[in-house]
Amino acid sequence: MRANGLSTVEQVTNYTKAGGSCATCHEAIEEILGRVAAERCTAPMVEPKPVAPQPAAAVKPKLTNFQRMRKIEEVVESIRPMLQRDHGDIEIVEVDGRNIYVKLQGACHGCMMEHATLSGIQSQLAEALGEMVRVLPVAAMGH
Repeated sequence: MRANGLSTVEQVTNYTKAGGSCATCHEAIEEILGRVAAERCTAPMVEPKPVAPQPAAAVKPKLTNFQRMRKIEEVVESIRPMLQRDHGDIEIVEVDGRNIYVKLQGACHGCMMEHATLSGIQSQLAEALGEMVRVLPVAAMGH
């Protein structure tokens, strides 16, 4: 957290993938963030070293629909083993613009942590796609 300047639970989750699919460790992450923030407040002020200007980052080209679908599948496939460890699974049902409809299966279907799981998946997809998306349960289709 210190070395990479991470200061929010979402940043830590995106960087480390800890709590990305289930959010069970978010409380522990918040506690650690609090300690790191307290250290920053009590640390002596040090003059920052000048940083050489970096060339402007190349603008990420917009993904084609096919590339976007492949990226969504890749992210879901990377999450699947975590869900399967908890006797669950996920199926992509539809992609409609920025809405990605999924069906949680097995133990994940109806689980108390279903919303947190969908939020974690949504964060990972937004990061991978470079755009805001909404991951919604299939039951929300047509609403």
